[in-house]
Amino acid sequence: MAADNTEPKTTPYTWYSVSLLMAIYTVSLIDRKVPFILVESIKQDLHLSDTQIGLISGAVFTLTYSIAGIPIARLADLSVRKNVIVGSLLVWSVLTSFGGFAQNFWQLAIARMGVAIGESGATPAAHSIIADIVPKSRRAFAIGLYMTGAPVGILIGLSVGGIINDLASWRVAMIVLGIPGIILSVLVLTTLREPQRRPEAADKVQPNVLTGLVQLFAQPVFRQLFLGGLL
Repeated sequence: MAADNTEPKTTPYTWYSVSLLMAIYTVSLIDRKVPFILVESIKQDLHLSDTQIGLISGAVFTLTYSIAGIPIARLADLSVRKNVIVGSLLVWSVLTSFGGFAQNFWQLAIARMGVAIGESGATPAAHSIIADIVPKSRRAFAIGLYMTGAPVGILIGLSVGGIINDLASWRVAMIVLGIPGIILSVLVLTTLREPQRRPEAADKVQPNVLTGLVQLFAQPVFRQLFLGGLL
């Protein structure tokens, strides 16, 4: 019974917090995917080659996201996760809008790298917060709700981005779709409370990155998930 007392209790605020985090993930996918529907307009306006378009929409973003995610996740382990989310939101939202002002390949590539750095910090901090505010019996549901932001964000990013591009331009689409994240950052700052870390997480000595990777890949389930995601 004593162990049960350490489990967080679900309240309306718990699900508000999870829903807010899901909204953040939704905006993340909107800003990540919107250039895909704007490719032809961007290519013609900036006179880009297919190679340059491929780099901007592929390697430039993906490699930056993958590399930046590790140190930012570590920062979430050691600092206030709410602040990590706010900072990440502001970085990727502002740079999504700045991408709309790009005049050449390098300016747009740097903007997208900034978006990747910002977005890489949201999910590690969000997962950690969810683990601390949702009991184990409801945690899978909460993570599932959070991950729903991915398909919703892709749907909104591609459809709304295309509509704005038709009505105005690709630049307006990127500028406009960067604004919701700035609004959300204010909501996070004013309404999301930093939860107390679970005792087992707070008391445990955190391994360094290399040790953590070794421990992860020693688990068969993680290896299978990693390979599945990679494929």
